[in-house]
Amino acid sequence: MTMDDMTPTHARVRRPFPWRAMRALIVVLAVALLPVFFSDMFHTVTTLLRPAFGRWAWTVPAATEGSFLVLYLLDLLLQWAGKPMGWLRLAPYPFAVASLLLNVYAARGDLPAMLGHGVITVAFFLPVLACEAAVRSLLASDEGVMLAQETALAMRHARDLVRDRKGPLWRYRVPSLLRVQIRRSRPPAAVADAIADGARYGGGAKWEPAVAAWITDGLTRGVRIAAAVKTATRQIERQASATEPAAPKRQAARRPARQRAARPAVATRDRAAAYEAEHAGASAAEVALFVGVDKRTVERWRKQAGGALSQQSAAAD
Repeated sequence: MTMDDMTPTHARVRRPFPWRAMRALIVVLAVALLPVFFSDMFHTVTTLLRPAFGRWAWTVPAATEGSFLVLYLLDLLLQWAGKPMGWLRLAPYPFAVASLLLNVYAARGDLPAMLGHGVITVAFFLPVLACEAAVRSLLASDEGVMLAQETALAMRHARDLVRDRKGPLWRYRVPSLLRVQIRRSRPPAAVADAIADGARYGGGAKWEPAVAAWITDGLTRGVRIAAAVKTATRQIERQASATEPAAPKRQAARRPARQRAARPAVATRDRAAAYEAEHAGASAAEVALFVGVDKRTVERWRKQAGGALSQQSAAAD
């Protein structure tokens, strides 16, 4: 890795002499005074609890301050590695509160002693917690600090936009994804890029349109999905109706056509019977030629009538 490739966290900045001298003085004072404060608290709590714990009374202050220091150093180590844990930052505070209560209670109503024990306890824990904040601040680059500040402003603006439309109880009336993104300061990539641009130059003018579009998209996503579902449902129904086979057409009844066709045949047979009655002894060929049918048709008519056609016509009359 060259010097050009090094980020502000990688590169070591040469501090001026006054700054380095002040840092050394702070370290020397902390190393010299904190053990004194710890010894006083340890002796006070041990004396207070000896009637109840006996010779094991020392375990209470050791457990209280020891657990505080272990959690504090672990959080400091994670801060240094750039992988902080949110809940671990608050974990040492219960032990600090317990130690303060024990030391103040040890005075048993003596106001000056209560104030003195309280001051010593605060003098031990407060510089230790201030060291953690100082380390966190020193590890952050100027660009990172500006980006964090700009992100906080953007998330505050997002909460204002949602609150204006959903009311004070917006946390219970917005989609869960949008709520988590706002509360955890994890906007979409487009919004994050706009905030980064605003942190470099331009400020809110760079990210306000992106934040407004993000909030609008999150609040209207449910309505848009419902409309899309309706449109897709209609399209599926139209496709299904278009692919259904058409019902077969029923064939028209053929009986009326037969009846209409049968009427000319009856008339032709009557004409043949009338001709045969006028011309006795006419042959089948002559009758067929007169009525315009085939000779076999006339012979079939005669066979069906059992003789001459004129006999069938007379029987019908």
